[in-house]
Amino acid sequence: MALTLNNFSGHETQGEEEGSVTSGSVSYSDTIFQHGTASLEIPDSTSVIQYPWVVNGATDAGNDYIAGVWFYTSDVTPSSATAILTLNDSTGGCVFVRLETDGTIVLLDTDSVEVDTTVSTPLSINTWYFFEIYFQKSSTGAAEVFLDNLSILSTASDDFDATGAMATGNFELRNNATANVQLNFDAFYILSGASSAADRLGPVEVFGYQTASSDNTGMANGTWAEAGDTPGVEEADGTAVEVAGASSTTVTVDLDVPTNLRGLGGGPSVNIGDTYHFDTSDGGPTDPDAEWSDEANAFDGSTVTAAACGATSGDSVTNEMGGEGTNAPSSGGTIGNVFARVAVSHTQGDNFAGGFIIWTDSQGETLLNTGASFFDVTSSAAIF
Repeated sequence: MALTLNNFSGHETQGEEEGSVTSGSVSYSDTIFQHGTASLEIPDSTSVIQYPWVVNGATDAGNDYIAGVWFYTSDVTPSSATAILTLNDSTGGCVFVRLETDGTIVLLDTDSVEVDTTVSTPLSINTWYFFEIYFQKSSTGAAEVFLDNLSILSTASDDFDATGAMATGNFELRNNATANVQLNFDAFYILSGASSAADRLGPVEVFGYQTASSDNTGMANGTWAEAGDTPGVEEADGTAVEVAGASSTTVTVDLDVPTNLRGLGGGPSVNIGDTYHFDTSDGGPTDPDAEWSDEANAFDGSTVTAAACGATSGDSVTNEMGGEGTNAPSSGGTIGNVFARVAVSHTQGDNFAGGFIIWTDSQGETLLNTGASFFDVTSSAAIF
């Protein structure tokens, strides 16, 4: 079967509707989190929370499996070993990743037998790390554990089958430490139908959104809450924007659109692959005709701020705004996708139809040329 996203959560709701507490109690921290506004916190050694292996609406694609989670601890050498993640089928635990009292990390099979261990202490206190595990649910299955995209544990053949149904199993987070050790967990994901460990998503993040909807675009009201950008496809230098619209309309533009995992209208969607944003690291922002205000806001890495222009029309040489450079490395590459957010604020009650173009001077190429209609409301927004 095809690679399938079984489950994905970022604990942003700060509630247990996404999982079931099977022992003790858990809490949520709005001061310690890897991204977004909150993380799961398990300060008690008797507390366990389990998340369904497959959420409603998804279908488990079977072997092979991959799971990942953000992990944070106040003690890297706990007085008793504590689990980092546990993957259970309907009968019991199939595979475990555990932090030992000496700070090493071990991989255990379904019988809790250690099959591989790190040779050093790879973690530091009060630091976020992203753990991923690839495994084959089999009595002779392979497994590999990754820490921040680096392979740290592996085995070619061990027993990772508790003989139950994986589709009705769960993803378990707990705190086994008997001393005062606080564990925090942020976003996690589960994949089924993997072909190899290369199908890993890597460090994932939740893109937070506002709760009130204002128009028929499916976009949320007001601004988007940025949970974090993940680097990816390199954009070209020499990018500018042109806007055409009624003089009674103010158009605001923000080129800082996070991708990767992005929630639209209340739920997450997956865009596997990385995307860079324009940051004017090589030049700009430029506003030759002095038509824009707060130009730097279009390139500041935040979707909360924006540049504004009330000009009647624009093109590549009139009323344009430009910026050169991205946060991409210098390795080069081709442009795969271009995203931009446009918000329109009316000063009159009529409808508005406008154009929005992104082009690159260096390549002489239009990257995005689209129009949008905004209907008789105070404000609207869209992502292209």
